[in-house]
Amino acid sequence: MAPLLLAEALVENVAASSRKLIAFQSSRMGSNAEAASPGYYAYRASKAALNKITGSLATELRPRGITVVTLHPGWVRTDMGGANADISVDECVDGQQAFFCTVSLKQTGGFYSYDGRAIAW
Repeated sequence: MAPLLLAEALVENVAASSRKLIAFQSSRMGSNAEAASPGYYAYRASKAALNKITGSLATELRPRGITVVTLHPGWVRTDMGGANADISVDECVDGQQAFFCTVSLKQTGGFYSYDGRAIAW
């Protein structure tokens, strides 16, 4: 619920901004369409809930011109991702920043990889 409460607290600031974008950090593990591996039930459930919140909030805020998306950061070399992960923190951040520059209202409610590729819910 924390991401939703934060978005609700800041929505007027977002509405007044030039970009009008809310982007949540989720995980591919929250995709019902791509649930290929077992385990991590609480983590998966929390990310699936965030993905659902994104869709509902996107519907609510679309009339105000606010884009709401959820991003999968990729498998990133961090303490959580480990040394064998696919991408560096810099690659993740650079990809997300590039996506933020191009994402539009027609993509609102979507779930995307850090590099802008659509992910099935």
